Amino acid sequence: MALLLACAAPPLPAYATVPSDAPVCQPEYADPLPGDHLAEVTLCFTGDNLLGARMPQLIERYGESWPYSAVGEALSSADLAFGNLECPITAHGVRTPGKSWESIQEGRNFIFKAPPEYSGHILRDAGYDIVSLANNHIMDYCADGLLDTLTALEAEGVAWIGAGHNKDEAFASCILRRNGLRIGFLARSVIVPAASKAGDDTPGLAWQGGRYSDELSAAIQDLGRRADIVIVSFHWGIEGQRRHAAYQQEIARRCIDDGALLVIGHHPHCLQGIERYNGGVIAYSLGNFLFTGKSQLIESGILRVTANRQGIKDVELLPCWVRGGKPEPAAADEKLLKRIGEICRNCDTRLAGNGGEWWRVETSASATQ
Repeated sequence: MALLLACAAPPLPAYATVPSDAPVCQPEYADPLPGDHLAEVTLCFTGDNLLGARMPQLIERYGESWPYSAVGEALSSADLAFGNLECPITAHGVRTPGKSWESIQEGRNFIFKAPPEYSGHILRDAGYDIVSLANNHIMDYCADGLLDTLTALEAEGVAWIGAGHNKDEAFASCILRRNGLRIGFLARSVIVPAASKAGDDTPGLAWQGGRYSDELSAAIQDLGRRADIVIVSFHWGIEGQRRHAAYQQEIARRCIDDGALLVIGHHPHCLQGIERYNGGVIAYSLGNFLFTGKSQLIESGILRVTANRQGIKDVELLPCWVRGGKPEPAAADEKLLKRIGEICRNCDTRLAGNGGEWWRVETSASATQ
């Protein structure tokens, strides 16, 4: 992935002060329905969405509907769609002090931002209801860039999780209501550049170390008392590695043990395995979804989970290629299916065809229930 910057970096000021009237995401909190109500929700999840880098040039050439035109129906048909937003939405021009000009020139770091005039409504129109901001690029343009992102998302009715005006907001949960069910989200990033963490009075992201923590355990259990379905999102793992790291499994399984129904990962720029564990589902990495870069063809997919208060009913994957930056379904592509099948074997799961574009994610015969 190459990123060319035309001018030298400007001076790096201190973080901006949070304005008193700054918008705050206000998710809808729902009263529970009777315990015997069997309402279901269909939840769709994707990996990294990068509306920066070369994407603005592609949008200018092909139009604002182009990025998600091949997958918009799949996302919009879900009761709720979630993805990771891998860049701030801002026109701010001052880069983060956590990524030096030298490291950017040498290709060891990258900085991204998306145009505020259309990026928010592109996400909304694609069908996204909520995005994670807990990642290593959301602070690429300092506090101002993050605050601009919150403003852009709120203006389009897209909720966010994993970053905020201060530490309390960044680490807070978000609960959305669908079909009478309360769906709760938490988000953390294990990949944390310098100058990106939220402070007591400064904007930033929510972070997680490489070991399971008492803080995260308490947050999941607390959210479980207020929500019917708990989802935890992580930006983690090793770039380019299709097999998840041991620490990812340790953290993810403990999240499930503490009451999470789903753990959704992203950051490695490729798919990692999907695991069925203790009644829950772990997607270690859903990879790139909307993403330009060196790889013109990378495996991806949309994870679709149908669930109710009793737990998970179905887990399905819509296999996709990211082709020239754009996700495109390719459920009949034997090369793609073989590659995803090999990745899933790392988690003792397999894909099973159901006669349509979506493939069921099932536990392999060799796996223990």
